Amino acid sequence: MTSKIISNILDIEIKTVDNWVNRYIKSGLDGLMQKKGQGRKPILEEKDLASIKLSVEQHRQSVDKARVEWEENNNKKVGKQAFKNFLKSMVADINA
Repeated sequence: MTSKIISNILDIEIKTVDNWVNRYIKSGLDGLMQKKGQGRKPILEEKDLASIKLSVEQHRQSVDKARVEWEENNNKKVGKQAFKNFLKSMVADINA
């Protein structure tokens, strides 16, 4: 198949398919593996935990209000679900 056909099937850019092919030619299957440092960097990190905890304590009844306050205080934007997922992951770490 051509890169164009594959890109249409997968609904991705042709350049992405071409990059995959070139990495495969150069390094085989290992070239297709995601390497450390690749991918989207997290918006929320463990260092943000203290400030998030403070916002949540001040707005116990509304996670969304806590998120908005935290965004204003930290000059960062984070989606509702990402904020909730971060809180859940922190709770999971505490309960483990």
